[in-house]
Amino acid sequence: MKKYELTSPDLMMATEASRRWGYQPNYVRQMYQTYPERFLDGQIRLFGTTYIITRECMEHLTTKSEDESMWFRKTFRRK
Repeated sequence: MKKYELTSPDLMMATEASRRWGYQPNYVRQMYQTYPERFLDGQIRLFGTTYIITRECMEHLTTKSEDESMWFRKTFRRK
């Protein structure tokens, strides 16, 4: 299992990750509660009431990097 520094930008709260990838703030929480098998082992963890997720796990879950997700939002946003 890969170890992360707590100050690493590769760790983020689930709400932050959801927004950064262009989803509603509760996207990660809902996906994890509904489809936990879609998440990589050890890449999401609940601390109190807050989920912490890795960038690697978000990329696996959404099949897009954060940059790809931002490009998609800019290209196909509603006007």
